[in-house]
Amino acid sequence: MGLKAVLLILLLIVFQSTIEIEFPKDSGFTWIIKEGNEYSAKNVWVDDKGLHLLSSKEGNAGIYSKDLLNLGKYIFYFQLDFNNLLNLSIGKSIVEIISKNFTKIRHYIKDTRCFKEFEFEFIKNLTLFITLDINSVILRIYQGIKDPFSVSSDFYHECFFKFEEKFRIEIDLIYSDSNSEAILTDFKFIPLVTTQTIFINQTLTTTNYETVTATEFLTITKTEYLEKNITVYKNVTLSPTISPSPPLDPVITIAILFTVFLAVLSYILIKYRKK
Repeated sequence: MGLKAVLLILLLIVFQSTIEIEFPKDSGFTWIIKEGNEYSAKNVWVDDKGLHLLSSKEGNAGIYSKDLLNLGKYIFYFQLDFNNLLNLSIGKSIVEIISKNFTKIRHYIKDTRCFKEFEFEFIKNLTLFITLDINSVILRIYQGIKDPFSVSSDFYHECFFKFEEKFRIEIDLIYSDSNSEAILTDFKFIPLVTTQTIFINQTLTTTNYETVTATEFLTITKTEYLEKNITVYKNVTLSPTISPSPPLDPVITIAILFTVFLAVLSYILIKYRKK
C-alpha cells in the first residue's frame, strides 16, 4: 500500500462524517447514529414504523440527539422485543429497560442515591413520560400506547435534582446473547416555557398639575429548546395621581401679603393713639 493511500485512510478516519437521521419525520429533530466502539451504524434505520434499533453480533445500536436540550417534557413510545437491554439517558437521568419474559425498568440519577426499580409482565408497547423541571425529574410509565396528558400512569418515580447545564438524549440497545430489536415509534419534546415581566415606569406632569405614570409591561416568553423562540408582549397602563394644589399666582400672593401688612400697621397705630 502506497504512502498516499495510507494518508488518505488516515484522513478518512480522522475526518469521518457523522450519520444523521431525522425523526419523527418533518419534525426537525435530528439524531446522530453511533459508529465504532462496538456500535454499528447498520443497526439503525427509519421507516414507516419508526426508528429501529437492532442489536446483533455485528454490534450494538445507539443514537444521540444532535442538539443540546434543556428542561421540558419528553415522551417516548417504544415497541419492544424479547431480550432487550435498552438504555435511555437524558443528561444524568437514566432509564434502563430489560425485557425477557418480563419487563424490568430501573430509573436513577447519576451520582445520587435516587433509584427505583419496577417489574411487571412483558408488554410489547411502552410509553415513557419524563418531566425535567427546575429542581426535579419525574418518570411516568404507561403499559401500552397512552396519552400521558389524559390518563394516569401505571408507575411513577420522582427524583429531586437540579440540572445546571444542557444535555443530550442517548438511546442504546445493547447486545446480550441473541439479536433483539426496539422501535421508537414516536417521540415528542415539549420545552419548558419561562416567563419574565419587566416594568418600565415613565412619569409625566400635565398642565392640570396631574401626575401620570405610564407603566409598560414587557412580558418575555422564552422556550428553552435551543433558545430560538422568543415572544414579546407589551401592555401599557396609565395611572393618574392627583398632585397637591397648584401654587398661587405671584401677584395674588403679593396682594395678600400687602393686605396683611396694612392690617398689622393699622392695629399698631390704633394702639399707639390710645396711649
